[in-house]
Amino acid sequence: MLKICLAVLLAFAVPAANAAPLKIAIIGDSTVANYKQTDVLRGWGQLLPEYFTPQTRIHNFAENGRSTKTFLKTPHWQ
Repeated sequence: MLKICLAVLLAFAVPAANAAPLKIAIIGDSTVANYKQTDVLRGWGQLLPEYFTPQTRIHNFAENGRSTKTFLKTPHWQ
């Protein structure tokens, strides 16, 4: 399933020359969250930009202890 999701995302990774840059917003828990470079841990959202061109904007709003469900109650959703 992960391979299918990545394939779909990669299909949109190279936008057309005249198109606006692709923007991706990620929400989730500690498995997705960004960690400091000094930490051993990495969330998959932190590594996702490696699979896209530099023009792609990936905004990772994931936080430890959160879930997609609880995220809807935070101001980040707006």
